[in-house]
Amino acid sequence: MGKYFTRTGLIVLISVVFVAGIGTAYAGIVLPTITLGGNVEVIGNLDMTNGKITNLAPPTNPSDAVTLGSLTTYEIKTAGVTLSAGETGTEQPSCLSGDIATGGGFFSTLSGDFANDPRYILRSFGSPLSSTAPPTSWIVTMHNPGPTSLVFSGYVVCLDITPTPPV
Repeated sequence: MGKYFTRTGLIVLISVVFVAGIGTAYAGIVLPTITLGGNVEVIGNLDMTNGKITNLAPPTNPSDAVTLGSLTTYEIKTAGVTLSAGETGTEQPSCLSGDIATGGGFFSTLSGDFANDPRYILRSFGSPLSSTAPPTSWIVTMHNPGPTSLVFSGYVVCLDITPTPPV
């Protein structure tokens, strides 16, 4: 049921539909559940006051809201490079086109302790280094000062931000 109000000759019908059920308790007050159908447009900000937005459809456009379940990460590892004693090498694995790097590092095939077979990471960071563009690859540079050869591989952890087309 609605209520009619008049102001300067204009009649306004205000109607709110409350769905059956008790609703949500907030600070000791029971708030009713309101169900709206169709498209709802909010002009201005939507303050959820630490509440959740639930039952979102999977994102299909760059400006769509995402859910934790829609975020996908994956790892890409390079084939590896062999470093003889005294050599330095660099590996740079890259994410798939359109995705961003969230971290990275290296694997080494040399087993044993660092005292007998040392190796040094000279740099490990996301690339490009930019204040505006997120990294899309990971650079790892390693130096082998030890007496034996070693093989190392770089890896990058990527976040899939490419929208999946709707089914």
